[in-house]
Formats: sequence, C-alpha cells, structure tokens
Amino acid sequence: MSAARTATFSLCLLGGLFTLGIMVYAGRGWQQGAGWWMHLIGFGLWALAPYAGLAACGLLANRTKRQAMTAFVGSVLVISFGMVLLVDGFCVHPEAQNALAFIVLPFYQLTGVLVLILVVWRMGRRAP
Repeated sequence: MSAARTATFSLCLLGGLFTLGIMVYAGRGWQQGAGWWMHLIGFGLWALAPYAGLAACGLLANRTKRQAMTAFVGSVLVISFGMVLLVDGFCVHPEAQNALAFIVLPFYQLTGVLVLILVVWRMGRRAP
C-alpha cells in the first residue's frame, strides 16, 4: 500500500475520532446516562458516514500514485472543512443551535466525498 493511501486511512480515522470527541464534548456525555449514549450511536453513525466514504475513496485509489494523492488531498480538504466548522461551532462560538452541525455537516461532507470519488474513479479509468 502506498504512503498516500496509508495517510488517507489514518486521516479518516483521526477525523472520525475527532468528530466523536466533539460530540461527547458538546453533549457532555460524561455527565449523561445510558440513554444519551444510545442516541450517540445513531447520530455518531451519521456523523461518521463521510469518513467511511473517504476510506472507500482511498480503497478505490489503487491504480496510480496520482490517483492516491488526489484521494489524500481531497480527504484533507473534506476533513479539515468539517474540523474547522466543529471547532468554530463548539469551542469558539458555542450556542445551542450548533448541535445542528452534527445533522447538517455530513450532508456537505458527503457532497465533497461524492465529487472526490467520481474524480478518483474517473482518473482510474483513464490510466493505462
């Protein structure tokens, strides 16, 4: 496996852990009961969907080094977009409505993931 693909998978793992950490921080999960943790499963799966898509894109980028680098750079852009919005919403400007970011943000990230998957797939078709 190339270094770019390994970095893509590592980035997806770190981004997912960061998102779950912000979810626990925002919901004060350490103070809540078991019911809160059951709700976290559903919202957590939705929030982690973009990272699973980026990992799938990393698997798809297996033909050329250029394809793997495109998947890595696209993953950096999608994940950093999500991290910046989460940090801004929950650490810099905390408000009650910021919890909606966990519902809306994956839509934006999944749009970027879909575009990235199409680009990487198209690059793989053109490769000799």
